[in-house]
Amino acid sequence: MFSLSTISDLKQHAPAPVTLEGFVDAVRHQGKIAFVQLRSRLTLLQCVVLQADLLDICASLSSESYVRVHGRSQLMPQAIHGIEIVADQLEVLAAAAPLPVDAQSDVHLKGQHPSARLRFAADLLPLLASAALEHGLRDWLATQDFVEIHTPKLMGAPSESGSEVFKLGYFGQTAYLAQSPQFYKQMAIIGGMGRVFEIGPVFRAEPSFSVRHATEFISVDIELEGERSAADLATLEYAMISYAFAELEAAHGSHLQQHFPQTLADSGPLEILTHAQVCRRLQLATDTALTGAHERELGQQLQAQGVDFCAIVEVPWSQRPFYHRRQSSRPGLTESFELLYRGMEITTGAMREHRRDVLLAQLAEKGLSGAGAQGYLDSFQWGAPPHGGFGLGLARLVALRLGLPSIREATFLHRTPKSILP
Repeated sequence: MFSLSTISDLKQHAPAPVTLEGFVDAVRHQGKIAFVQLRSRLTLLQCVVLQADLLDICASLSSESYVRVHGRSQLMPQAIHGIEIVADQLEVLAAAAPLPVDAQSDVHLKGQHPSARLRFAADLLPLLASAALEHGLRDWLATQDFVEIHTPKLMGAPSESGSEVFKLGYFGQTAYLAQSPQFYKQMAIIGGMGRVFEIGPVFRAEPSFSVRHATEFISVDIELEGERSAADLATLEYAMISYAFAELEAAHGSHLQQHFPQTLADSGPLEILTHAQVCRRLQLATDTALTGAHERELGQQLQAQGVDFCAIVEVPWSQRPFYHRRQSSRPGLTESFELLYRGMEITTGAMREHRRDVLLAQLAEKGLSGAGAQGYLDSFQWGAPPHGGFGLGLARLVALRLGLPSIREATFLHRTPKSILP
C-alpha cells in the first residue's frame, strides 16, 4: 500500500531501492517495454518493466490483480506525480478475475459486490469522504471539550416509539435495537459529564425505500448542559459541520474536484427562520408540518440566494416529542430546531425539558405512560441541569455534500427492508 505521502518521500530520496504493493490499474505495452500502473486507494503510480522475464508476466497480467514490485525509483517529469519505478522484480500476489461490475453499473448491483464496487474511484471516494468528515466532526468536538461516550445498542424498552424498532430475544426476555442514544446521552449530562457526544450505529425498522433512509446508519449525537436557545444549538452545529467540511477539503480536495466538482461550492451563511416564517414563505398555514417536498422548495429558494444551511426554529409543540422544552411565553412552540442542508433535513435538535414535574406532565399530555423509560425519568429527580442537543446522520451529510443521488452511495453496505446481504 502507498499514498501521496509515500510518493512525496520517494521523490525526495530518488533514486533509491523501493518495494511497493498495489492493485493493477492498467497495463500498457509499448514494444519491448511495459508500463504497469499501480493503484492504492485513489493514488496511482507508474512502474516501468524492461526485463524479458517480467514482460512475460505482464503479458498475462489482469487488471485488479494485486502485485508486489521491487525496483528503483527515478524522477520522471512525464510520469504521474513526476516519479516512476523501474521494476527489478514483479510478483503477482493474487490474480484477479474480471470484475462483476463496472463504473457504470447499477448501484443496487454494485451493492451486492462491495469489494468490486470499491475498485472505482467514484465509489470509493464517498467512503473516504465519510471517514474524513467523521474525523473532522470528532476533532472539532474534542477542541470544544466534548467527551466521547458509547451507549448500549441493546435496550430493554424502545428508545422512542414502539412502532419502528427491531425486537430480538435476550435470554428469555425481549430486547430492542436502539433507535437513538437520546435518553442515554441526557442521563450522562444529568450525571454531570457536561458535554458529550457519540458517533455510532442506530437502527430504525422503518419500511422506507427513500433515498435518505436506511434501517441501520451512523448517527452523530451531541448533548451539552447550559441554558441556550435552539438558534444557539443550530449555530454550534453549523460551526462543527463547517470545520469538518474544511477537513474534508484538506484531505481529499483534489479528488473531490475531479469527481464531484459541481457540489463543492461555499455553503454560505446559516439562515435561521422560524417555523411560521417558513410556512408564510411557502404560503402554508403557520402550523403546517413540513414535508420533504416543502423542505426541497425552501432549499431551492435559499440556494438561489447562495445559502445551503437553514435552521428552522420555534417548531410547534404538536410536532415534537414529550421531552422537548416548550417556550415559557408561548407554550404552543418549542425551543427546538430542524437543520436543513440543500433542501433536506439532516438534524432535529432541541433544548430538553429538565424539570421533572413538567416533563412528566408533558409525557401525559402526549398520551404516553413512560413504560420502559423509568430509569431515564428517575434521573431527573436528582437535579437535572438545563441541557440540549441534536443528532446528525453521517451518510446523509456526505451524500448531500457530494451531490450523490442517495445515501446508498455514501454507505459501505446499505441496509434497507429488503437488503440484508452481504
